Amino acid sequence: MDAVHVMSSTYDNQERARGLVKEHIGIRESRIPPVDSQWLLDAIGLAERDVLQRIVTGDKKDIVRYQQQLTSLFDVSILYILDEFHTRSQVGQDSHEIL
Repeated sequence: MDAVHVMSSTYDNQERARGLVKEHIGIRESRIPPVDSQWLLDAIGLAERDVLQRIVTGDKKDIVRYQQQLTSLFDVSILYILDEFHTRSQVGQDSHEIL
């Protein structure tokens, strides 16, 4: 297994990304909540430094519903974990029953 590399948060240095998210989507409880914007902006910072190209999340309510806007703004793919890694045969039930 590869070693894990821990990187410092870039959240406080993400003014441009934070501004784009605020302008086009909104950072507030009814859109992308502040707590989610913290990890999202960190991930966007990593994508802008070519460390990652995809973000996998289980947060369908707050993040996945904005995946098209986020992808067009930041050139990073937002993937929903159940769409990417779940099959009915793996757990033997419909994904709606899991939620």
